[in-house]
Amino acid sequence: MGDLFRTARRGTYEEFVAVHEPARANVADSTGSTLLHAALANKPPERARIAGRLLDDGADAAAVTRAGATTAHVLLGSARLDAATDAPLLRRLLDGGCDPNRSHERFGTPLMTLARQLTFTDAELAPFYDVLLDAPGLDPLAPPPPERSTLEAVTLLGEQRADLARRLTDLLHERAATEGAAAGTPAVADRAAALAVAAGVLAELERDLGRPLALWEGDPDVEPVADHGDVWVVMWNSVDYLRSKDFSEQVLMGPVVVPKDGRPWFVPPTAYPTEEALDRWRRGAL
Repeated sequence: MGDLFRTARRGTYEEFVAVHEPARANVADSTGSTLLHAALANKPPERARIAGRLLDDGADAAAVTRAGATTAHVLLGSARLDAATDAPLLRRLLDGGCDPNRSHERFGTPLMTLARQLTFTDAELAPFYDVLLDAPGLDPLAPPPPERSTLEAVTLLGEQRADLARRLTDLLHERAATEGAAAGTPAVADRAAALAVAAGVLAELERDLGRPLALWEGDPDVEPVADHGDVWVVMWNSVDYLRSKDFSEQVLMGPVVVPKDGRPWFVPPTAYPTEEALDRWRRGAL
């Protein structure tokens, strides 16, 4: 079996089909890595040809290794990516049941894995973004706290992933508006909608402040989105501060407050504790 896996991982398509038996399309090694995982670690264009053959033979696109790697993690973690052959392959994996929100302990979600390929520009990765953002069920806010969400991880990558961060924020806005209209409820009735509004606010504040900002996630001592009854309170700060916790990098402004009834968001002054600021706002004294 070792020779079969090596051929899937390093051989040509012709070398692979010479030793492959369709009945073994879902065979796995001792780590839970399947033959499909091995093929996805090959180089393009052989990767797409071998993986495509395995999928045709019934290989499970939703397979996950014991370490938590999906088939998309393996594909998108490759140092060699070819949009022409690999983006259609990615779509086949997702259509076949690969979970776009599955988080690996080391690499995060598949989209995080892709975003951290910093030798590629946003423009070069755009065909892969198109496929992932079109995947049913893709959640930019996954995984849930205390892990860092995909949106937060991408935002922390700064200008090199500015286009992807914008597309994720736009996707959240579009979904919140669609879901709110369908349900006849305010578009800020849930945590996801509040985060979408806050992400848009941070984009405006970044232009005003001239420095990268991010939602405050992944810190066990900070509740990133708090429900205060009639409003959501969303924590944020500068990317530099969230990375280093150096107080000299901190932006001294209050959280983003998002009213649930659709009234405009606001950032309360830091002169008041959050509850006092909200009380003043409710009384029209802020």
